[in-house]
Amino acid sequence: MTDDDAATASAASSITKQYVFGDFSQAWAFMSKSALLAEKMDHHPEWFNVYNMVNVKLTTHDCQGVSQKDIEMAKAMDEYSASILQTRK
Repeated sequence: MTDDDAATASAASSITKQYVFGDFSQAWAFMSKSALLAEKMDHHPEWFNVYNMVNVKLTTHDCQGVSQKDIEMAKAMDEYSASILQTRK
């Protein structure tokens, strides 16, 4: 997520992204790592997984929109995705 993406996200009600991996194992690794962060942050994404694809929606219900936690989680998830795709080719 770039700074421009963060600015756009702050004006939106959610951050959504589709991650596509090489296989189910990569998708599961991404979800597992993201889940550990979600627990640590006490901030849980809405997501949907089919085989190698994970659709993610981040929103903060308390503020009815995007919070700093959503932006931080989105950045971390982008890093996790890039790391998994790079190391498991």
